Amino acid sequence: MTNCTTEEGNDESKDAPGQQTLHAPFWWERPDFHYRKDADAVFFGQACLEEILIDAGHLPMFVYRPARFAEKAVFLRSVLPGATILYAVKANRHPAILAQALQFVDGIDVCSPNEVRLALASGFTEQQISYTGTSLSDTDIDFLAEHPTIHINADSLSLLRRIGKCCPGRAIGIRINPEMGLGYRNEPRLVYSAQERPGKFGLLAEQLPETIVLAKEYRLQLNTVHWHIGCGWLNNQLDGLEKILDKATTLVSQLPGIENVNLGGGLGVPFRSDDAALSLQHLGGNRRNCRGRSLEDNAGARFVSRAGRRRITHPSQHGRTEAELGFLRSQRRVQPGDGTRVLRHETGAVFPATPGKHPAN
Repeated sequence: MTNCTTEEGNDESKDAPGQQTLHAPFWWERPDFHYRKDADAVFFGQACLEEILIDAGHLPMFVYRPARFAEKAVFLRSVLPGATILYAVKANRHPAILAQALQFVDGIDVCSPNEVRLALASGFTEQQISYTGTSLSDTDIDFLAEHPTIHINADSLSLLRRIGKCCPGRAIGIRINPEMGLGYRNEPRLVYSAQERPGKFGLLAEQLPETIVLAKEYRLQLNTVHWHIGCGWLNNQLDGLEKILDKATTLVSQLPGIENVNLGGGLGVPFRSDDAALSLQHLGGNRRNCRGRSLEDNAGARFVSRAGRRRITHPSQHGRTEAELGFLRSQRRVQPGDGTRVLRHETGAVFPATPGKHPAN
């Protein structure tokens, strides 16, 4: 039987690979997540995962180490000095994680009224909440009107117009679509702003003049530009990311009064042995100097990064049935700007096409 007994104390270095493990390190190991040969078990911090599994009756589970959040937040601040860091609640809404977010980041990113309610219940103020939804219903807009200091990022001319009618004079941001995107291992299903197909993720470059006109008509104060290009960017995609940042810089410079640039999307982490995690040091350099042009210098804007990575499970057949019923309950048609009409529906987030992760190697 495996002996998972741990020593007292919180010094993770004593459990680091190469000391008590006495084996060639596996590619996925790190100081707080590793295999120990003497115990023949995997440890997460000081916890033996096999013991946790036995205690849970071998039922499926998630195991969290909240201190990991604090460590990553400190690291993000070190490589992105001066950035405002928002935690995307969709990444993980566990109360212990949200408590860490409240302590270690500047605010929270939400995309639904219920996520707003959760953020407020977790201790965040309205001023700390950034709402970046898509296909907002009239009920959603009425809800946001009741919370005038929550920041909203509008992703379409239609939404900008409807917010203007409901909340004239409000400070607001816009989501732009640079028509370029990146996804994990160039997986097209994880690219959200590609040029070859219509997308929901933001206003196109040719729509920016009308955006400015609508803002003036409704006295909206445009102060933020946000974009969401995909998720899971890896280090070998830095050249593509630099090109996207270059184009986005050009778009930002066309908009007067921008104070914040919000970079949405998923910062890549290794899922396979040959993946290389995105160099955040390089990303930090790119945000200050993207092909010789600085986002801050050109737009007078500060940089906002969304932290958080989603752990995704495939939906059950019952979940798919619920999604189909949701389609019948609520639907909207939105014009993306190129003449194509897109049908959208409120079903929540399901990812049946997400590529598999963690192969046997």
